[in-house]
Amino acid sequence: MKKIVMVIVLCITTVLNCYAENDEEQVNTEEVEEVVVEERVVDPYGLSSPSACLIQENGGKVVYEKNAEEEFQPESLTKLMGIYLGCEKDLNDEVTMSSAAFETYDHNKDVLWIQEGEILTVRDLVETMMLVSSNDTTAMLAECVSGSNASFVSLMNDTASELHLSSTSFTNVFGLREEGMKTSCKDLGRLVSAGLENSNFYSVFTSKSYEVKPTNKQPSQRPFKSMIPFFDANDALHDETVLGAKACVGEDGRVSVVAYANQEGLGFVGCVSGASDVKSACIDLRRMFARGFESYQIVSISKDEIGSKTISLKKYNIPFATVKFVPDADFEAVLPVEISREQLSCKIEVLDRESDDPDVIHGDVVFYLDDKEVTRVALVKEVENTMPKVLTRLFDTQHVIVDVCSVIVLVLFILMKVSSFLKPPVD
Repeated sequence: MKKIVMVIVLCITTVLNCYAENDEEQVNTEEVEEVVVEERVVDPYGLSSPSACLIQENGGKVVYEKNAEEEFQPESLTKLMGIYLGCEKDLNDEVTMSSAAFETYDHNKDVLWIQEGEILTVRDLVETMMLVSSNDTTAMLAECVSGSNASFVSLMNDTASELHLSSTSFTNVFGLREEGMKTSCKDLGRLVSAGLENSNFYSVFTSKSYEVKPTNKQPSQRPFKSMIPFFDANDALHDETVLGAKACVGEDGRVSVVAYANQEGLGFVGCVSGASDVKSACIDLRRMFARGFESYQIVSISKDEIGSKTISLKKYNIPFATVKFVPDADFEAVLPVEISREQLSCKIEVLDRESDDPDVIHGDVVFYLDDKEVTRVALVKEVENTMPKVLTRLFDTQHVIVDVCSVIVLVLFILMKVSSFLKPPVD
C-alpha cells in the first residue's frame, strides 16, 4: 500500500513539474515576443509615429520612410486632393452655392454655414478647405470643377492614378470614413510635392491665415487661422522653416500631419500618421526635417557648364532639320552632404534618337556620381528646318501619298479637258 501511495505521489509531482515547466516556457516566449515588438518600432530618426515619410521637394525622391505605404483613412486630409484640383482653376472665379450642392453635406459639422445662393471665390473655397476643412465649401468646389460630387470623386481617383498614388482611393469628397477610403504617408507626401509645383497650390498650402470677405449673404468678414503649433510664435514647437502644414485628428483620436519645410532653398515634404496627438506629430516632423537639412545640400551647376548638343535629322540620308538641346537655366541638384561638387559629372543624353520626328525626340542632362546616375532633368528643345517646307513635304510618307494622288487626279483632269478640246465637232 505504501508503495502504491508513493507511486501516486511521484506521478502527481511529475505532472505538476511539467505544468510548471510549460508555464516557464510560455513566460519566456512572451518575453521574447515583447522584445521583438519593441525592436520593430525603433527607427534611426527616433520617431514615435507608426508611419512616416520624408520626400525631397526637388525631384520627389523619398529620403526616409517608416511603414510609409501603410494604408489609413485620410479623413480631412482628403481635402488636399480637392485643393490640388481646385488650384488648377482661376482662384478669382466666382462660385455660387447651389441647392444641389447645399443638400450634399451634414450642416451640423465642419461647416462655415454658407447659405444657399451665397457667392464666394475659388480662393475662398480652397483656403477654407485648407485651414478648417469645411465641407460646405468642399461641396461648392466639387460642383464647380466637375458638376457633382460623384464626378469629382472620379476625377480625384483618376488624378491619384496619374500621380502614381498606388495606396490612395476615394469614395467621397469630404473625407468621411467609409470602406474604400484610403491613403498612405508616401502618397500624401507625393501629392503635396506635386502640388507645390503649382503656384496656386503653393500659396494655399503655405497659408497660415485667411479672411473671407463679406458676401451677398454675409455682411461680416470671416477670419480663419491655422492652429498647428509650427505657426504659433509663442509655442515651443514654433518653426520658421515650416512654411505650410495640414493636420487631421481622426475619429480614433490618432493624428496625421503633412508639412512642407524649406531652409535656404532646400525643401522637404514630410508626413506622419497614427501619432498620439498633434504635439507628437509635430515633434516627429521637426526631427525628420532637421535630419534632412543636416544630410542634404543643394549643388548648383551653371548652364554654361552643361553646354548644349545639336543633332541632325535625316530622311533617305538627306539632312532636313537640326534639333538643339540646351538648358534654360542654371541647375540645382539635391545631394548628400558627403558628396562634393567636384565628384559630380554630367552629360546630355538624347532619347528616341532613332526617330526622324522632332516632336518625338527629347533630351535630358544626366548627372553622375562615380559613373552612377543620381538625377536627370529635361532640356529645352530647339528645332530648325534646314530645307524649304515644300521640299520637306517630299520626305513625309503621308504627304507623298497625298501629293502623288493629287498629281494623278490633276493629270487625268487635264487629259480629259485636252481630249474634249481635240475631239472633232459633230455635224
